[in-house]
Amino acid sequence: MITSGQFFDSINEKIAILRNEINQAGKVGILNIHKQCENLVKKLLNLSYDYALVNLNEPVTNYPGIDIGDESNGIAYQVTSEKISLKVDDTLEKVIRFKHYVKFPSIKVFMLSAKQGSYTLNTNLKSLFIFDPSNDIVDFDDWLKYVQHLPADKLQAIKSYLDMELPYTIQKLKSEEAAAEQKLNTLIDAEASLQNSGMTYFQHSVIRVRFLSKSFSTPTLYQKMNKFYEGVKKNNLYLFNNIYLRSQTAQQMDYYEKLNHGQVVNYFGEGALRIQANSIIFEKASYTTEQTILTNLTTEFLAIFTLLIMAKELYGAQTMQVELDVDIASNGKLCFMMQNSYLHVNNYFSSPVLNPSPLSFSKVVHNVENPTLNDIYTELIHGFVTEGQPGYFFQPFLELNDTEQNRTNAGLKGVFSPALKDLDE
Repeated sequence: MITSGQFFDSINEKIAILRNEINQAGKVGILNIHKQCENLVKKLLNLSYDYALVNLNEPVTNYPGIDIGDESNGIAYQVTSEKISLKVDDTLEKVIRFKHYVKFPSIKVFMLSAKQGSYTLNTNLKSLFIFDPSNDIVDFDDWLKYVQHLPADKLQAIKSYLDMELPYTIQKLKSEEAAAEQKLNTLIDAEASLQNSGMTYFQHSVIRVRFLSKSFSTPTLYQKMNKFYEGVKKNNLYLFNNIYLRSQTAQQMDYYEKLNHGQVVNYFGEGALRIQANSIIFEKASYTTEQTILTNLTTEFLAIFTLLIMAKELYGAQTMQVELDVDIASNGKLCFMMQNSYLHVNNYFSSPVLNPSPLSFSKVVHNVENPTLNDIYTELIHGFVTEGQPGYFFQPFLELNDTEQNRTNAGLKGVFSPALKDLDE
């Protein structure tokens, strides 16, 4: 007969596996670990304490300050992998600002990683509710101490739930780890190319798309792309051309434009493209002796635009779900110029500078309608700031001209429209 001790040992072992995955995810810089674990923590607490916690982020995305709550018991939790005092203060500040204490007089913070030995908090609770860090900040160790004294039927229910749910949660964490590792790696080594070219300053742009909720093998993705970027349309993603193909396997295809001198004395450039199952990475870099580097962001614009348009066609009638990552870096003064740019801005009076470097943002894209595309372009141009003290005519940030941008978007979509209808045939 299985004893309570055996049930608990199994629970303890599974939690140890989960904590190891959480720690590993933290090491590679995954910021949304809590999102992958909210429902698991919710169910474990419900099974243990007879709560009726619900996920507050499901009806309202990014519910401020707290993640799971039980109105009937007046208790809510923030689930987080950030164990520092600042995170707890941030939670408490939002609880006060949004008056969560009215529905949930008891507020707790559940740390996915081991909590600190002590916490110094600066939030003034204004006697609105009681928060005791020694009792209200908890982690898996605290939960296990409570669980080990539960009756056998509850322990069995917790074990059964972990048997069913843990593999799925770990799979999600590993998927996030793989994506994070991919983001840390670039195809172009800008530092090495600076040395090889004898130049001083660089610009390096990385565009990544990752297909979610729908799977494409590398050969399938290549064939779909080849059909999409037919003829002169390949100019919009110029590296997707067999003259740049350097290696190919069933898992990965690499395209490289080797470091080249071009037509300018103090200029070198290179590019790279990688196709893998469910992901595409596009990179472009330039090197010069001039500290001031001018860019109209055309290469970046075309890579983002055409990859998203292609993604929309790949998903067909299914809801599009694509993760887009953009990184632009320079060790010089990278200035945006409007001349010959596909980006249309209203208040362009001087050449704004990338500040700080790198510009980095991520978005999950569900459509290629103008508001979505223009939101991405706004993120792009908002990385460039007017130098010095802005005057009357010099606003600090660029503003996208939506009307003109919509015309450009429509024109480029028209270039691809004849080839899109039969992509999924």
